[in-house]
Amino acid sequence: MALDRPSAAPSRPDGLNEPKPRWPVPLQWQLTRQWAGLVAILVAYMALAFWYSAATPPLEAGDEMRQFFMIRQIANGNGLPILDPTDNRPDTPSQEAGQPPLYHFLASLAIADLDTDDILSLAANPHALVGIPSTDSRNKNRVVHPSNEATLQGVAAVHRGRLLSIAFGLLTVATAYLLGRRVVPTEPTVAFLAASLVAFNPMFLFVSASVANDSAVAAVSTLLLVLLVPTLRGALTVPRTWTLGLVAGAGALTKLSGLALVPLSLAVVALAAKPRGWRALVGHGALLGGTAATVAGWWYLRNLSLYGDPTGLSAWLKVSGVRTEPFALEELRGFWLGFWGIFGTFDIIAAPWVYAIYTVLSLAGALGAIVVLRARFNTIDRPVLGLTLAWLAIEAAALIRWTSMNLASTGRLLFPAIACVAIFFALGLLLPLAERTRPKVALAVAVGLSGLAAIIPIQWLLPAYQPYSLTSAAELASAPLHPEIRFGNTIELTGAAIPPQTAAGEPIEVQLFWKALGRSSQNYSIGLHLIGRDGGRIGQIDAYPGSGRYPTSFWQPGDLVKDSISVPVDTPIAGPTAVRVVLSVYQLEQGTALDATNQRGEIVYPVLIGSSEIASAPDPRCTPDDPSRTFGGALQLFGAPLIPATARAGDPLPISLNWCTKTRLATDYTAFVHLARLDQPPVAQDDRPPHQGLYPTSIWAPGELVPDFHTLLIPSTAPLGKYSILVGLYDSSGRRLVTAPGRDTNVLGELEIVAPSSTV
Repeated sequence: MALDRPSAAPSRPDGLNEPKPRWPVPLQWQLTRQWAGLVAILVAYMALAFWYSAATPPLEAGDEMRQFFMIRQIANGNGLPILDPTDNRPDTPSQEAGQPPLYHFLASLAIADLDTDDILSLAANPHALVGIPSTDSRNKNRVVHPSNEATLQGVAAVHRGRLLSIAFGLLTVATAYLLGRRVVPTEPTVAFLAASLVAFNPMFLFVSASVANDSAVAAVSTLLLVLLVPTLRGALTVPRTWTLGLVAGAGALTKLSGLALVPLSLAVVALAAKPRGWRALVGHGALLGGTAATVAGWWYLRNLSLYGDPTGLSAWLKVSGVRTEPFALEELRGFWLGFWGIFGTFDIIAAPWVYAIYTVLSLAGALGAIVVLRARFNTIDRPVLGLTLAWLAIEAAALIRWTSMNLASTGRLLFPAIACVAIFFALGLLLPLAERTRPKVALAVAVGLSGLAAIIPIQWLLPAYQPYSLTSAAELASAPLHPEIRFGNTIELTGAAIPPQTAAGEPIEVQLFWKALGRSSQNYSIGLHLIGRDGGRIGQIDAYPGSGRYPTSFWQPGDLVKDSISVPVDTPIAGPTAVRVVLSVYQLEQGTALDATNQRGEIVYPVLIGSSEIASAPDPRCTPDDPSRTFGGALQLFGAPLIPATARAGDPLPISLNWCTKTRLATDYTAFVHLARLDQPPVAQDDRPPHQGLYPTSIWAPGELVPDFHTLLIPSTAPLGKYSILVGLYDSSGRRLVTAPGRDTNVLGELEIVAPSSTV
């Protein structure tokens, strides 16, 4: 049969040959040096992967929590989970139930001897800033981690799952090296650098050190590309075709992105079988496709039966959510960050300079690769490079398609082709250089990337998860005092610090100082609300104490707890305002707040702990000076309000004012608007602090334009005739500010009071 026909000998070496040395070097030394480089990379990868795992507590890595609960369900003998958009329980796989299950099957075997029920005792942090990436280390933990966490069998199970992921990552690095050797057989430094770019990518390290199937599909995909190379060169045999089908099927059963490995393999086999005739084409194609279907087909048939869709994407989107907004360019930045490093539960990023390094390196590699491809380097095996780039294009297209349907998309979803990306960049970084320079550059880049990868956990992961340290009595004694407020019988607020001023657009940084009066079995939440000048809420944040890491159920009597909370201003502020900060302590699940009482046992509501001025930028309209309209040399009336020619007796008369601040005042003044005749008492007046006292004049910054609004209620009995509208300011003693001409009022305009409408 054509299927058993012996294959032709390869027309060229398999990629492990070396360039001819300039001086006699034993072949054994050459091979030892090359493999020593790979071994060094693998050892460094293992050390870094364990470092990332140690720096990230259990269930805190990306989708680790949901993927672990899928593994746990299989290990407990409950079968595969089913996608259910109505099931929002925290201990279920949720959307991860739609994942192909090969990785989860393997992990379930690794934890089968453990009783993982104790992991359910770990409490969730309901206020974790999941999906909001920043360099701020506060409130990042998805789970509250007790001191005895390491003794839990469920935690041991998580670490076993991570070990499996690390092993798959190791396979990815090794096969990336082998693939690089086949793309450029005569230049081993390209393979060395490509393996380094994979091994020391911090996002790849983070994902490989978590319970997730990403490193597994990356390993299977890269392995298949390596196995496809001999077939691409014409070495077509039954065992090889069967192996390709087995690995392609494993990829399809590991992650949906691995499903594309099957048609890629069929295409390569078809190219190799075409010269042998249609029988070889059909025979090898059927063998590969049948093997892959045997491995993974059952899972896609199950999806078809359950969801009416072999991929299960229709049901998956009902759980994870369907994209309704068009793709935005800003999301490209998120993809790029997600390829190199978004850590935690998608809520921790490194400093911008870190990503700048990766961006510069990538741009240099991409531009160099374009030069290399245009120059047609003879050292490159172009069919193998074409295979590599074809897989990269397939995965990129699949990622674009997935992103068009779903918001839960990130750059790490390109990891099935991470070796392809690394080889592409390595070609561009090395081949344009002189041959003698390449090993030095490859080594320098590898060492630099490994060092940078080692720094990231120290700088950004460990601070986000380190156990909370109690405050000392000395630090508490130096804290800004606050009238002691007790919340219930176990919590006492002893101090609070709020900055007097906050820049526009910045959050308000609040420090709270607590004392534990007793033990509590409840985890109480702290609520901080920002109240604007109109009395409305303009910002809010809720958190567990200790930046989310020291909830009240951990407190011991006498504990002194310092809490630093950043409260964002969510509502755009039209003009300057003094923001009041209101505190509450409540139980989230029960929806009940603890009563706050003062030292006399009286209920305090609301608990106002201070305020911060949010000033607007200096207004250029306040630059010109008008001494005749400037009170006390500090507050100048700006513009001329619209004054009607007439007003009816008994009607309200609205007056809009704009104050320009020339210098800062130390006193809070009351603004008055009077309707009066010269040297006579007013018939109507509105005296009150600007903005109802919520933005007092003592905190107005020089250059601010502060709008204010008054209403004159004209009595129905007011004498008819001409009146003036007078404006001025006075302090708490009644002393008025005067203008440069020495007057204590300014005439805004005149109007005539006419008879009420009922008498006309």
